[in-house]
Amino acid sequence: VAFAYGAHHCLGAAVARQAAVVTLDRLLARFPDHAVDPARGRFAPGGIVRRYESLPFVAEASA
Repeated sequence: VAFAYGAHHCLGAAVARQAAVVTLDRLLARFPDHAVDPARGRFAPGGIVRRYESLPFVAEASA
């Protein structure tokens, strides 16, 4: 999610980021045996920000 910066900074950026954190926390709590394999991840092209383009994730729901 892009929120820009300076005069064009999104007023809801902090709320959106916090919502993403809460959502991920709750989602991962439902999958306690989750696993991420960063060795199989693929980085997005570009030299300024290093970020994953894909990151394999495996999970099984808890009972």
